[in-house]
Amino acid sequence: MKHVFRMVVAVVVLALAQRTPASTPVERLAPFLDAQTIAVVRVDVARLDLGGMEKIFADSIEGLRTPGVDKASARVVVEQTVGGVRRWREGMTAAGAKELFVVLSLADFPNEPAFVVPVEAGADTKAIARFLPYGDVPAKEAGDADPLAFRAEVRDGMMVWAQARLFDRLKAGKPEPRPGLADALAAAGESAAIAVAYVPSADVRRALGEMLPALPREIGGAAVGPVARDVDWASIGVTLGAAPSATVVVRCATPAAAAEVGKAYATTLTAARAWAGRMLQQAPPEVREAAGDLDRLAKALAPAVKGDRVTIALAGDDALRVSAMIAPALAAARHQAAQQMAMSHLRQITLACVMYADSHKGEWPPDLQALVTEKLITPEAIKTQRIGGHDVPFVYVKPADRKQGATIAVYQDLSPIKAPVVVGFVDGHVEMMDRAQLQKALEARKK
Repeated sequence: MKHVFRMVVAVVVLALAQRTPASTPVERLAPFLDAQTIAVVRVDVARLDLGGMEKIFADSIEGLRTPGVDKASARVVVEQTVGGVRRWREGMTAAGAKELFVVLSLADFPNEPAFVVPVEAGADTKAIARFLPYGDVPAKEAGDADPLAFRAEVRDGMMVWAQARLFDRLKAGKPEPRPGLADALAAAGESAAIAVAYVPSADVRRALGEMLPALPREIGGAAVGPVARDVDWASIGVTLGAAPSATVVVRCATPAAAAEVGKAYATTLTAARAWAGRMLQQAPPEVREAAGDLDRLAKALAPAVKGDRVTIALAGDDALRVSAMIAPALAAARHQAAQQMAMSHLRQITLACVMYADSHKGEWPPDLQALVTEKLITPEAIKTQRIGGHDVPFVYVKPADRKQGATIAVYQDLSPIKAPVVVGFVDGHVEMMDRAQLQKALEARKK
């Protein structure tokens, strides 16, 4: 009977062990964290919805009077960004992805980070990869010689999309757990669409404590090094929709350290408010109007210290106001940055075309790929840009000869986007055109 009883007990124990709940995605993320990992970003795919904020952004753009910020460009980018996010969310959901983790490691800088997606049975990993950076490039097989080539692997229910060198590093190195990661992501809030967890190792905290300089005297001159050394982890949680909110939580080594961090931040905020006020006194009226009530903003950003944590919470009208102030300017800046990149690429393309013609008896290249083949330009320069969720390629129109200096040679195909177009000419100069001007110039070229 004793033997029978022992066998029954053993069977029950094994059965209970097999029924132990599967580990959480955050726990399964541990093998991909190393000594140089500094942060993890979590995206809740279902909650990544900008639709409820579209009207907020539109209203803020209409009231925008900041010099140098083009309303039309800001409006276009906001509209296209909302649409692009919507298409990304729908595509990821259809492929079976519910969450996305981005692992940021100093070892990957300045190249791309690793993207990790928890997958369940039935998930389409190939479809998921297409919605990740460089997903339009054919994935490489394991063992590919190029350390920067992207490939996908599924490990313990986690699809990893990363450069090949990451997998080599995982094999050669040893994972380093981050006990505070789960707490940091939890502090961001369950309803957060985007959560950022700063989880430095003890060595990184020590190095930052020694290396980081003090802030400028204009904004208080607080010593940053001691603050960085005493921060165990920090998190940022962003909730989207019609009632957006943002929360920052900093967890320190001790309550005393938290008090010092809160004091340093409050001092910096007060000094920054005073400095901004002095700068605005010398600014044009429209800039002062765009800045709004700085006292209210400073009050909304004030820290709350409790135990070993420092918290900054923006909700309701304050969160809406901050997002309304920032979003249009960011949208315009993003669009302007894309235009500047396009202009840079077009200058490279037109110069490469001239060099090609010099070595081919004045004949311009048959297409842009010919410039890459002859190593006159890099593949990145002619690569299709992604703007506002749309692919924006360069259109090459081969000129008859180099004497047609004012003739269009290459331009952006911005047909899905109502925005000014970057155009390159035969004589090498580049300029911006609106849609009507471009159409007129192309028609004149045919004559």
